[in-house]
Amino acid sequence: MEGMKISIQKGTAVSIHQQLMTQIALQIASGTLAEGSKLPSVRGLSQRLDIHYNTCLAVYQELAELGMVEMRRGSGAYVSRFAREKAISHDMPQGLQQLARYFLGLAYQQGHTWEAIQAALAEANAARACRHTRFVFVDQHADILPLFQAELTEVLGCPVEAVTFDELPNAPNDEATAFLVSRYHHRRLMGCLDGVDRTVLLIDVGTGQEGVGPINALPEGAFVTVLSQSQTILHMAESMISSLRGHDLLVRCVLADEGPEEITRAVGHASLVIMDVLCAQAWANRADKPSAVLRLIPSQEGERIRGWLRANTAMQSASGLASPAPDPAGFSAEA
Repeated sequence: MEGMKISIQKGTAVSIHQQLMTQIALQIASGTLAEGSKLPSVRGLSQRLDIHYNTCLAVYQELAELGMVEMRRGSGAYVSRFAREKAISHDMPQGLQQLARYFLGLAYQQGHTWEAIQAALAEANAARACRHTRFVFVDQHADILPLFQAELTEVLGCPVEAVTFDELPNAPNDEATAFLVSRYHHRRLMGCLDGVDRTVLLIDVGTGQEGVGPINALPEGAFVTVLSQSQTILHMAESMISSLRGHDLLVRCVLADEGPEEITRAVGHASLVIMDVLCAQAWANRADKPSAVLRLIPSQEGERIRGWLRANTAMQSASGLASPAPDPAGFSAEA
């Protein structure tokens, strides 16, 4: 398939399986590979990349287990279709009139008077005016939660909670809660909610190219330091760099908790330092080296999320609801 761009480097420390898995999964999670798109056949992909058939098959099966790929017997592999949030329209007069007529028809059929209907609407309106929205991000990997939390807090301009699926039962889960989740784990979250009507915002994560892109300009033999608070991010970056440059570069992955001396040593030898957002806040001004920030949420996706929030806030204002003040646990907005 033309839309899928894969680069495999053989003989590197990162396995071919991991390189292939990382690149396909990130292209699906970022939306680069569109929902419902057909992927190359296992045989075709193995021949095109000159890698073993079983490696490609294992990657497709793993993606299917994650719910990112659908394996259709006799047809092939397809990018799973994900339920996006419903589009919010600002041009609603006709639809609203139809809804009002339908509602009044039902209410009158049940014997309610106009005075009782008005009282019920006023009570419902007052209840919604007191409603607060909390944003809760959910992911499988605990080590990646602080990074998503920091980026989403910056994007939304309000506090965001972050929990693992194991912690989800203890997280807020009422009408005031809006959940955020990446494509990786959307299906799992919907299974955990088990039909409960909650606002769920599906997030397209970055492919990593924005952060590791500058490595293409480095000369052969250059030293690259990747600094992150997350081992998951280090694995992803190492896989991306290996697939792009193979043995051309020397790569040192450093966890932030290895201590300032180790970080200083690794940064001091680097031609380029790639950091996650939290490490960038702590080290960008202390590392006198060319640097790049590896973001989980690309700028275009951040703008889409802000647009979603603006649309919901506009709907709240258009409904004549009072804007409640933010509470310490979240942000006041209508989901």
